Amino acid sequence: MGSAPPTVEALNRLPLLDAVVKKSLRVLPPVPFTVRVASRQTNLGGVTLYPGDRVACSPYMTHHLPHLYPEPERFDPGRWSSIDPGPYEYLPFGAGPRFCLGYSLAMIEIKVALTLILQRWRLVVVPETRIDRLVRITMSPRQGLPMSVHPQDRCFRTVAVRGNIHEMVDSARQPLGAIRTRVDSGTSSQEPHTSYRNGESHEQRTGARPFIG
Repeated sequence: MGSAPPTVEALNRLPLLDAVVKKSLRVLPPVPFTVRVASRQTNLGGVTLYPGDRVACSPYMTHHLPHLYPEPERFDPGRWSSIDPGPYEYLPFGAGPRFCLGYSLAMIEIKVALTLILQRWRLVVVPETRIDRLVRITMSPRQGLPMSVHPQDRCFRTVAVRGNIHEMVDSARQPLGAIRTRVDSGTSSQEPHTSYRNGESHEQRTGARPFIG
């Protein structure tokens, strides 16, 4: 796209952007759980529910079921081209009668915002940042997400971060060059981990682990 303003037609020609957004919403859904209240007596999976009973539904748990998504913590946008999950297997915006009416608008907004930012800027997570989840109605970074902003020079790199983000995203097995993943073939280039002269890895020395930056 170069520096041209994004249009709906242009966004539809960016399969990697689409795959990264969808994969991000799968691994880290913004609303990790919802609650429903039974309005009448019914049976759900062999359990009798009575009026007023509450049922917790978790998109996060569903998105991390290995029989639906092998290696569920792995962030690999290239795999998105080979899977077609059903409406109750991929539900970052809910499903059924309460499916979010703003789904299409939200997806366009995310892609337009990312395109406009990435055309001009390269964002890098501040090294050694601690990223822990905070779950209320939505899930967000507990300490925020400090980043440094650079002119877009396409010099993408990895940085080491701490926190329970590593319980949700398996960075140890990530293709560190995943930003260059090709959706059409599912392959990716890789960058080496940072190491020191004595052969000790950055992770061993600091306890931090690499993350896409």
